[in-house]
Amino acid sequence: MIKRPSYIEKLDRYRDKDLIKVITGVHRSGKSILLFELYAKHLIKDGVKKDHIIKVNLENIRNRPLRDAEALMAHISQRVKGRSKHYIFIDEIQYIDGFEDLLNTLKNQGHDVYITGSNSKLLSGDINTALRGRSIEIRVFPLSFADFLIIKVVIETKLFVNILSMEGFHMLHWQKPLQKKPNISK
Repeated sequence: MIKRPSYIEKLDRYRDKDLIKVITGVHRSGKSILLFELYAKHLIKDGVKKDHIIKVNLENIRNRPLRDAEALMAHISQRVKGRSKHYIFIDEIQYIDGFEDLLNTLKNQGHDVYITGSNSKLLSGDINTALRGRSIEIRVFPLSFADFLIIKVVIETKLFVNILSMEGFHMLHWQKPLQKKPNISK
């Protein structure tokens, strides 16, 4: 998995600020993994309790009942522990009609709110207007050139190690392993 430190740094820059973090990008650009896996791990490593990170993936069929703003608010409220700050991650927010009021309510309760989305409403500048100027957009792209170089180095390093393990016979790396013939002399 690519660590994507520049995006973690951007998210951290706005962490605990009175802004809704809106992570946008084309479909399959890594928004969900960035938020649900990489940034969640970063927060936990930074001392945030795991039960203070609430993740909701609205694309998951099991969460279809949560595609209603009031149902999602009830779900989140049940998971909030006490009056302390929670980190609310909602993936594919565009599935909820009237999500703006839900997000503003969560933010006004003191939670740090992060959302992802990939449709035209979220990709346009309208989201900041809809959230009354209380959001910051972080655009995610499939791969930066730096990400590409990291992948390239990892792949080449693995290939080099494989070649070394074959005592320098690099062509062995590309060949299929020999099949052992069964012993039928018994």
